[in-house]
Amino acid sequence: MNVAVLGQEVQKSPISSAPCRSAGQSGARRPTVHKLRLVHKLASRACWCRTRAQAGGVGHTSDRHQLKTIVSQRGPVVLLRDADAAGISRAVVRRLFDRGDLVRLAKAAFAPTTVIETASPWEIFRLKSVAFGRSSGPDTYLTGAAAAAVLRLPMVSEPPDLPTAIRPGNAHLGHDHTPYGRSRHGHLPVQHRTRRDGVATVSPAYCAVDVARHFGSQDGLVITDNVLAAGVSREVLARLVADLDRYPGIGTARWVVEHADPRAESPLETLGRLAFLGAGLTHRSRTPGFRFATGGTAPTTCYRTPE
Repeated sequence: MNVAVLGQEVQKSPISSAPCRSAGQSGARRPTVHKLRLVHKLASRACWCRTRAQAGGVGHTSDRHQLKTIVSQRGPVVLLRDADAAGISRAVVRRLFDRGDLVRLAKAAFAPTTVIETASPWEIFRLKSVAFGRSSGPDTYLTGAAAAAVLRLPMVSEPPDLPTAIRPGNAHLGHDHTPYGRSRHGHLPVQHRTRRDGVATVSPAYCAVDVARHFGSQDGLVITDNVLAAGVSREVLARLVADLDRYPGIGTARWVVEHADPRAESPLETLGRLAFLGAGLTHRSRTPGFRFATGGTAPTTCYRTPE
């Protein structure tokens, strides 16, 4: 096709003769391309997340298995150095803590969450005491209620918030107080230093005197009855009281040592005796008691006013 332009004949090319595509028409395919690219990206991301989730599940199972290994070797209180000794990375302990499988008991000590959730208040306090004792420096011994919990001596009061430890030395030196426990200095003879559950603690005799000093006659008498029944002599307790003569609360401890009775068969009996002692009924005697219908007798304890 010839077109006259300025007096000249110019042949129009087939391309130029084709109708031009509008701007709207040229961009019509672009949204479709973008959608395909977006779908591809989302599918790739979903596949990646699914792979990570599967890998994470396997890793979590492995971490729990390694935790069981440490607990079987060291008990429910797990220190970071226990992981080191077992050849387990500290990162495993941190991941378990971040996931809620471990509860922090001290700065570098943990316990399985399942153990804490099913434990009694005194058992939780015992675990805290073990964690604090094992995390403390050398020559530090659990005392008071913490020692009673570790030594499994009976107490009738609720457990305190934090465990307490003692370091041999001048009692006038300052005390240490951390979010996980308290420590103080004081008189602690060598023969009253021992270990239980892998942690340093005072002896049962020292524990009895210390509990009487800080918790009063009720818990003091319950523990001292138990300690005497276990074979500790009253002379050992009396010697400790004499050594701690200038310590606060020693008057209560002295009274407890004087009135403790190894014949007490339970904390309940001790509490009953304490009530009678408070009423001035100080003379204790055993009677044959009552006879069961099926045979046999049960002894009873009687108190009377002094004549």
